[in-house]
Amino acid sequence: MRGLWKKSLAVALSLGLTLSAIPLQVARAATTELIYSDIKYTSTYSFTTKQLSEIEYVLTNEREDVVVELHFDGTSKQVQDMSKITVPQSTLQVIQKTGRKATFKVFSNNGSENGSDMGMEYAWVFHKGKMDKMADINLALKTTSVSPLKLTDPITVNSAAVQMKHTTELPQNTELIIPVDKESDDDEKIGYPVFYDDELEYAKKNSFFLYKQSGSKLAYVTNSKYKMNKDCEFRFGISTGGTYVLTPTNLNLSGSGSSSSGSSSSDSVQLSAYTGTVGIGATASILIQKPTTGTFTVTSGNPTVAQVIGGGTAVNGGTQYKVQGLSTGVSVITVTSSNGSSTSYTLTVQPATGWVMIDTLSYQFAPGNIYDYKVTLQGASANEVNTYSSRPHIASVRELRRVDRGNGQVDVYYRITAHRASNDPTTVFSSVRGVHSSIRVMVTAGVKQGGVAARNLSYFTS
Repeated sequence: MRGLWKKSLAVALSLGLTLSAIPLQVARAATTELIYSDIKYTSTYSFTTKQLSEIEYVLTNEREDVVVELHFDGTSKQVQDMSKITVPQSTLQVIQKTGRKATFKVFSNNGSENGSDMGMEYAWVFHKGKMDKMADINLALKTTSVSPLKLTDPITVNSAAVQMKHTTELPQNTELIIPVDKESDDDEKIGYPVFYDDELEYAKKNSFFLYKQSGSKLAYVTNSKYKMNKDCEFRFGISTGGTYVLTPTNLNLSGSGSSSSGSSSSDSVQLSAYTGTVGIGATASILIQKPTTGTFTVTSGNPTVAQVIGGGTAVNGGTQYKVQGLSTGVSVITVTSSNGSSTSYTLTVQPATGWVMIDTLSYQFAPGNIYDYKVTLQGASANEVNTYSSRPHIASVRELRRVDRGNGQVDVYYRITAHRASNDPTTVFSSVRGVHSSIRVMVTAGVKQGGVAARNLSYFTS
């Protein structure tokens, strides 16, 4: 195991690096980084006496904040399955006494053979401040995707369970950092609330709520409303152990800032997507996934830009509405359930020079099955379309053939292959010039193969 002592110097020395086993007397530094690399993976990890001495020396004698990096020689899955990373109370007492900030970052090599592909799994930050309960604490963390089938409260696809492995209370002024812009090849151990492409852009613009899970019930953590930062990270405070759910959906539980009439969380309105773009004259589909029963009122906030066409249609266990673009602009579509809960869908209408159309809205099949579908392009070549699966280890996609219609339109045929069952959907995207069209795919063992046909057009303007 190698240890690296790195100082981040202030002002004129801001770009300098000091590497030493013993701290040198240098100009005032804002932060000292202690990097411990090539740590052999183990399910439990305790700092050595030497490491703790270095951490406490910096806090006490250098009078600087400290960043401790632990680089484990293990995969993302292994690191997230760790049961303990123990920090003793003696070190916590030093943090409190000196009034400094200590950050502990946990990295994995993400399975690379030479260990060069390091990725941060999570980080704990201890700010200066009073610590009421002095005890050894456990920094190990596990994040997994949430199965909505196991909860009575509604959870969206992009939710993640954040399970704290420690059982004691954490010190005050403790912050947890979770990165969200990376994937896992193992469906059962997805490490983050994962977002892809336009979903990531959506996540950056919206607030997320934190709930504590007990069995199949959720309880809102008071005042816990967060936004992703520019580094694609969530930062929030956790005071006790347990399992938490981070979700972009306001579940309308007590204290979560509900704007509805107080309906139960199990009846909150959920959509398959909350934004869309169409060209003038084209239609977009709004798929209501929950509640699965009852009636809905769908209204356009700007009827000169977009209008709702007809009523709802039962689709794949949900209800689908059509909205047509009329003129350039933005309209917020409000979806209200008969139980009084509501949510919104933002539709952007643009003048169109071309479009991409996909012939399927959603599809379900079992592992080992295949499904062929068609993408039609107008005003663009087949070479411009980019088709991919959000979770290729669950359902992959490949091109089969291209057919030139001779009227400016090109048909491109694709095949989706189901590999593994999953409780969460996979999205198959076809994008051209920044505009997306997609199919929602569910891979379920033993399910009868079938889906919903559509003419989903997405328009682009250049």
